[in-house]
Amino acid sequence: MNSYLDKKGDHIDDLATAFTNGVRLVTLLEQITKKEFPGKIYRSPKLKIHFIENVNLCLRFIQSEGVKGLTISAEDFVDGNLKMLLGFCWICLRHFGRQGAGSDGSSFEEGLLNWLKKQLDDYELNITDFKTSFNDGKALLALVHRWDPDVFDYNSKDLSNPVNNVETALKLIEQHVKVPALLDAVELTKGETREKQVVLYLSLIQKSFQDEEEKRRLAGEGQAKVLSLRDQLQLLNEENATMSESIAVLQEKVDVLTKLLEAETEEKNELKSETEALQKATEALEKEKKLLSVERDDLIKQLKAAKRAREELEDAVQAATKRNGLGLDGIRKNLLEHISDLSIWKEFLEQDRDYKAPSATLVAEDSLKDKDFSQQIGALNKALHEENERLENLLVGRREEEKNKATMFSDEEEGDSKAKKDKKAKK
Repeated sequence: MNSYLDKKGDHIDDLATAFTNGVRLVTLLEQITKKEFPGKIYRSPKLKIHFIENVNLCLRFIQSEGVKGLTISAEDFVDGNLKMLLGFCWICLRHFGRQGAGSDGSSFEEGLLNWLKKQLDDYELNITDFKTSFNDGKALLALVHRWDPDVFDYNSKDLSNPVNNVETALKLIEQHVKVPALLDAVELTKGETREKQVVLYLSLIQKSFQDEEEKRRLAGEGQAKVLSLRDQLQLLNEENATMSESIAVLQEKVDVLTKLLEAETEEKNELKSETEALQKATEALEKEKKLLSVERDDLIKQLKAAKRAREELEDAVQAATKRNGLGLDGIRKNLLEHISDLSIWKEFLEQDRDYKAPSATLVAEDSLKDKDFSQQIGALNKALHEENERLENLLVGRREEEKNKATMFSDEEEGDSKAKKDKKAKK
């Protein structure tokens, strides 16, 4: 129990008064179960009723952890009933303390007995059980000698008195092994001590042995670490001596490097000034770049607008040209057809006549297409004028011919009439 309570800075000297008010029992159970105590207890109890309530909460907590076979009552804790307290320790040891159990699956008692046999193997003792093997006190004294040979000289002492052996062993174990004397010397020698009490007492001795071995192991490791640190310290001293010799050289190098650093710092300051100037120039160029970019964008917009205007103008010119071209083609075709019609009329007027008019000058359409508008109009106007003159002359000649024919016909009729009259007169 002390191995658990020591972790909280507490210690038990008397088992009968250790758990009277129940506060220390709460601490012990929290350490054993590694759980926070669920109930609310009186931390500074004054009355016996408060002691009993605290212990009852602890007993309920132990039972909730699956501990069975508890016969101790809260009043036993408060009144310090040592016999019942030992039984409680035995039950807790069996339920929570499994350190002594064998790794091969053996029981707690078997593991403890095997450990005792191993510790006492050199003492020519017959360790077979917990009922009789420790009644003469020799095994207990051997454990004291195993703990520290300087405490008890096992080989030179008279071990013929069992009661004296047990009393001496209990006293020495309590002083050096720090396990309280839980056994009665006379009862043990007579074989009247319950086996559970012996197992509990010996298990406490085992725990102390194990703790001492752990301390010695840690002490050995600490000593090894100290020796290692001493060796390291010696090496460091040697290295320090070597490094001391190099300090002057290093100092010179430091001075040189300091000067170089100062020169480099000046260069950095100059570079910093130049960098700032370049930064300002870069910013100015960036502004000019932005302005030029804006002007460029405006020019691009103007060019695009001019391009669109030019395209629109070209489209308008093409459309006008197309319209003008279509009008000129129509005029040209109509005039050429008119000239052709005039030629046909000329031929009609010349039928059954003794004369012919000059041939019409026909203009081919292909010869006019390549000429401009004014030239085409001039050529067509000339052809029309000439053809009109020919038709006019033809019409004049035809009228004169018809007039002459009419005169001749009238003269013929008059001659015929006269001849008829003469013929009639002759008759």
